[in-house]
Amino acid sequence: MTYIRKNLRSDCSGALTVEMALVAAFTFFIIPMVMDLATVISNQMTMRSSLRAGTQIALVQPSNTTAIREAIVAASGFDSESVTISTSTFCECDSIVVSCSTESCSAGVTPATFMTITASYTPETIITYPEPNPFTVNKSTTIRVR
Repeated sequence: MTYIRKNLRSDCSGALTVEMALVAAFTFFIIPMVMDLATVISNQMTMRSSLRAGTQIALVQPSNTTAIREAIVAASGFDSESVTISTSTFCECDSIVVSCSTESCSAGVTPATFMTITASYTPETIITYPEPNPFTVNKSTTIRVR
């Protein structure tokens, strides 16, 4: 009986197979997640640069939201239905938010007008993640338009 136990402890046949199975299972789960993460990082950089294109249009034509949207979608190269873009305008007098219909601030200064452009994109990933998708790309920028 002790002879059998010694043989079982010293028998290493199959150890490589078990180790390979553990490493392969781990690898098959990690590689798709790393690929998804790389896709999202690439999409974030693309979205950041496409927001710059939208910002350039907003500086020239702040009320033309269609042109801003088209510039962002064209610069990103993403499908236009998968990109959500919103704009909002607000005004400030001495760093205090006021109504944009205010004619002037104290001392007759015109209120500063700002625009916030927000773009959102959910890339196609290898793994289907539960909602809300952790890999949704959201980028926002605020510029002074007047």
